[in-house]
Amino acid sequence: MYTRKRRYNESDEDSYCELNSSGSSSKSQEMTTIPRDTNKWKPYILDRLHLSWDGAPKNHKELLNICADVPPLNVASKQAADYISEKIKIDFPFEHLKVMSHADLDSIGQELGDIKSHLQELATAGTYSQLKMNVHIHGQGFVEAVKKLIYFVSVEEASYESLFVPVLREFCKACSFLGCDGIKKELIIEGCPVAAFPDLEFQAIKIPFGSLQGYATVSTAELEECDDSRDDVHTRPNTRLSPEQVESVGSKFLPWDIKGAAKHAGQLLLEVKRSAFKPCSFGMILIGSKIIMTCLEVSPYYLNHIGERLREEDKGKLYYSNMFDIFKADDRKILVNSFLRLAQAQSVMT
Repeated sequence: MYTRKRRYNESDEDSYCELNSSGSSSKSQEMTTIPRDTNKWKPYILDRLHLSWDGAPKNHKELLNICADVPPLNVASKQAADYISEKIKIDFPFEHLKVMSHADLDSIGQELGDIKSHLQELATAGTYSQLKMNVHIHGQGFVEAVKKLIYFVSVEEASYESLFVPVLREFCKACSFLGCDGIKKELIIEGCPVAAFPDLEFQAIKIPFGSLQGYATVSTAELEECDDSRDDVHTRPNTRLSPEQVESVGSKFLPWDIKGAAKHAGQLLLEVKRSAFKPCSFGMILIGSKIIMTCLEVSPYYLNHIGERLREEDKGKLYYSNMFDIFKADDRKILVNSFLRLAQAQSVMT
């Protein structure tokens, strides 16, 4: 079972860094300090660091095209995209699973078993390209991860939420986009070390220099009520979401509807310095079975100045896509194309 890694140990040092010395009240102190762990970041931190969300979601192609170094799909990858859709036929919103009978869940489990058996046969039945072999081998891992998740749902095991990360990781592998457990990242911000702890990350060693480059960083999050830490909370329209609304939220969500959006923005920021796409970094926010693709683009001298003090002209823009459900076939086709494009870039470096 996936186990969440221990967060940053702050037992022997302060968990906040002072951004300036103005104000003496506890509220002023909170608003003038920056947590050393991005997991504790709130939206006001983004304002202080000149980071802002774009006004509307971008489609998946526009998002990746922000960086010219993300190549379009080549012929082999286009064929692999069709192949994945053909061989991994899963199409049910996760919300439906939670209300299905045990008999219906067993039926889905049998269908998944048939898909896995077919992929096993293909893996040993002939000579295929590496892209297709990844579908055969890692597609089995994806199906098995989905089966495990469904089992935990069927027995009403509360800890099933932790199983979405393995589902995403195995599906990305089937798309030849290779990820691993996230490791601690650090960046000096305003003279203080700040750490980020991704739930999942994608990287590769750049040949011939041997430096490790990042391709995407993933964090888990939740859709929730408005974040009261924002100053404009009382002037925004009510964006509170019920569970029934989550499935159809699509492009209607706003970044501040997401508990963990500021944390993810921090991860993207700490990823930029080692990103293969500098001055951009890409990521994903994982909300259950739903995925929002993200990108941070910073101005030319942003990283030069953030260690001491940002100038007025130093800015960063956070871009995001619509929400895609990895269990829905149409949504998954979009994700496949995006993951294969990032996989092409990743494979060039290894």
